[in-house]
Amino acid sequence: MFITETEIKNFRTHLIEEERADATVSKYIADVSAFAEWLGERVLDKAAAMEYKSTLLETHAARSVNTAIAALNRFFDFIRRADCRLKAERIQAQTFADEERELTAEEYKRLLTAAKGNDRLYHMLMTFAGTGIRVSELQYITVEAAKAREAIVKNKGKTRTILIEGALAKSC
Repeated sequence: MFITETEIKNFRTHLIEEERADATVSKYIADVSAFAEWLGERVLDKAAAMEYKSTLLETHAARSVNTAIAALNRFFDFIRRADCRLKAERIQAQTFADEERELTAEEYKRLLTAAKGNDRLYHMLMTFAGTGIRVSELQYITVEAAKAREAIVKNKGKTRTILIEGALAKSC
């Protein structure tokens, strides 16, 4: 058995009905479609799924492979082929970011200086540095939230409160 376009379309509908985020739906469908294309007319079985995982590991980081595996496993469950489910790659947690990837205080000041004259960019940089939010959470940082010195962020099915520090709140 190979994967049909109808199964992929029905899976998309299923994800939407589960109220998955648009980005999640797009990512899952892209991952399943890529697997279906790779699989072609071959039989869908555990061995084929494992071979696909191996090919992904040759060209992709383990985290990327794991997101594809999550999409495929959900699809396998949807089409009642749990026998094809894959195990995620184990990743050792990094407790700290590499210092080389962190901005120094001097680099941050240079970014702010370069952004002067572009108020939107300037405040975005201050917001990211001052709150540690994700790009997708920026929409919750409003002038009203800054004046209240907190924003309620709803992302990925979770709600959290972001505290907005004084300098950022005063700049609004």
